[in-house]
Amino acid sequence: MIPLPGYVDPECWQAMLDMRKAKKVPTTGYAEKLLLCELQKLKDAGHDPQSVIEQSIRRGYTDFWPVMPKDLCPVVKTETTVAYVARVATESALDKARVSRPPPVVAALADKMRAK
Repeated sequence: MIPLPGYVDPECWQAMLDMRKAKKVPTTGYAEKLLLCELQKLKDAGHDPQSVIEQSIRRGYTDFWPVMPKDLCPVVKTETTVAYVARVATESALDKARVSRPPPVVAALADKMRAK
């Protein structure tokens, strides 16, 4: 194991290594050195190293990235099955009819699904 810089909490670092191991991402001595170099770059750019490590653990990252403010975190919105069927039906109807607008029945169904 490579000696840690003073600004790295050993417990937090071990948690990062454990998470990488759980994800089956090997952490060789060289990989640790590269991770610490990346952490130093982020620290030099003004990012708190502890927050960087914690973010990686929390999000399951195997590398280090600048800390993303919580209000900028992407929200994953999945499409419901009904909305997917409506979208595919609309696209299919447009392809078959080769028109710029969907038929009124399909458009009404699509609008109804989007409203849900």
